[in-house]
Amino acid sequence: MKKKADQHLIDKIQKLFALGKSPNLNEAAAALGKAQELMDEYDLSFAEVNYINETTGHKGKKIYEWQTVLFAAVCYVNNCVAAQNRTRDYGRFSAYGRKINVFLSLEMFRYLVDAIERIAKTECKGKGHKYNHDFKMAAAKTLRDRLNEYGKKVSWAVDRETELNAIDEYTKLKQSKAPAGSNYRFENNRAIEAGIKAGNNIGLHKQAGIENTILIGA
Repeated sequence: MKKKADQHLIDKIQKLFALGKSPNLNEAAAALGKAQELMDEYDLSFAEVNYINETTGHKGKKIYEWQTVLFAAVCYVNNCVAAQNRTRDYGRFSAYGRKINVFLSLEMFRYLVDAIERIAKTECKGKGHKYNHDFKMAAAKTLRDRLNEYGKKVSWAVDRETELNAIDEYTKLKQSKAPAGSNYRFENNRAIEAGIKAGNNIGLHKQAGIENTILIGA
């Protein structure tokens, strides 16, 4: 009879997979071996253990195009697949990937959105709705470009294509062919300049910008 796996066991196996990236080869091998042993014992597949869905935001909350640009970028950098569930302009964001990767994606997304919103309160005050959106989109696209460069340097970049393909196969998600924000049309050059400046000045981490961060494996 198949043993039933609870969330505590899933969490334990996920932690073992995280230890599997340890620079200590003996520790990494032992962790992966134990993870495989538990998966065999409970008849769990790699996908069942690693590929989960998480959501951010609230049902019915308005989603702006600049936010989709950021969400797609942070998910990609952290080896996750972004799946935005929308009905017209409303819905929520979903990310699929390993539990730790989804957590990192959501934390980074919330932090960067809050940073842009905070700067916009001062920069866009009294300048109109369109200026506000042009500013935020320019900041988001600038951050996306910086995140893409950052994503090439991290140690987990070597696993990205394999992981993303496995997630696509597991979830069967219908992804948009057009990149997030590709249809957006800017109008205000001053808003664009201010947004680019803001996007370059926002750190990619809460503690420090990527320029001052030592990247494991980079």
